[in-house]
Amino acid sequence: MNAAEALATIRTHAVARRIVYTVHARQRMDQRNVTRSDVVKALSNARTCRAGDAADKWIACGPDGDGDDLDVVVVIEAGLIVVTVY
Repeated sequence: MNAAEALATIRTHAVARRIVYTVHARQRMDQRNVTRSDVVKALSNARTCRAGDAADKWIACGPDGDGDDLDVVVVIEAGLIVVTVY
């Protein structure tokens, strides 16, 4: 899968709300005052996507609820697994 395909897949899963969050992601969201709504908005409207540090990870960047860029690290499976946010 290339970055363009990953971006399209991420947007599709986000719009359908096929998203689960790891414990680590929930911790980082709490620390950074990021809501699930922020994550859904950022992923649904992601403008860029690049490969992460592992073969199965992607980093999508899009605007959160306040319009600020939010980077979301995900694994694409039958939906999205949110690994972390920053």
